Amino acid sequence: MPEYSNQEWLEQLRAPDNNEALAQLRDYIQRGLRYALSSRVDPNRLNALVEDSAQDALLRIDPKPTNWNAFLFGIVYAVSSLSCSLPIFLVVVGTSLAGTDLFSSAGQFVGYALGMGVVAFAVVLGAAFFRQAMLRWLNRAAGYVQRFSALFVLGAGAYLIYYWLVESRLF
Repeated sequence: MPEYSNQEWLEQLRAPDNNEALAQLRDYIQRGLRYALSSRVDPNRLNALVEDSAQDALLRIDPKPTNWNAFLFGIVYAVSSLSCSLPIFLVVVGTSLAGTDLFSSAGQFVGYALGMGVVAFAVVLGAAFFRQAMLRWLNRAAGYVQRFSALFVLGAGAYLIYYWLVESRLF
């Protein structure tokens, strides 16, 4: 196996026909893992662990985006976002079913759809056109997120204490 510098590895892996470089890298990763793990892992599990680890490493290097990957990402994203969007959607459905006017019920659905659509549209446009600027802004803002979220949690806790002590008239 030829010895490459880091720059040479990057050039080989970025080339349009990088199959040979990926095969060499896979072999290199597998040999290194077998050597490092041979005394620490059960020999019956070693080959499977080495294969899985090498495959995972190569997928991170050369993900080869396809329509199937985008489709699967959409399904996973939709399922994982249910915890955020489902309660709000159920409130919209419940209040519109309780309403007597067809136009106000339809208006709630239109308002919900517009609200969700505007946020998604803004994120997609921002990612498409202003990717670098958004990344710089998010990196700067990330330091303040913990402080602001702590303030929101404290505010929510204070409101709950106020509500249960004063508004519910428990005491």
